[in-house]
Amino acid sequence: MNKNKHSLIPNLKSIICIGLNYADHIAETSLATHDFPEIFMKTSNALASNHDTITIDDESLHYDYEGELVIIIGKSGKHITREHAKEHILGYTIGNDVSARNLQFRGSQWILGKSLD
Repeated sequence: MNKNKHSLIPNLKSIICIGLNYADHIAETSLATHDFPEIFMKTSNALASNHDTITIDDESLHYDYEGELVIIIGKSGKHITREHAKEHILGYTIGNDVSARNLQFRGSQWILGKSLD
């Protein structure tokens, strides 16, 4: 990957993700759901730009992919009300969330399997 050289977000601070938010995927994985969203992080090295090649270096890692809706937050804030949330959204795009499942579920935190180069 290109290490964000073409990124439209040059000062990317965080990639915050919500897991288990599609009923079909929850049923497919047989994972337990909770009353609170499954929140996990991805590191910026896992971000690729449009037309970048995602190289699979180790087939034994059991890679999987999911199409995702991506919301780009362009204005910081704290304790934002539902009525003002849209004021903080810069835009929307789509993403390809590539995961190494056997690393993802090795522990309770998903970051290892979700943040490969």
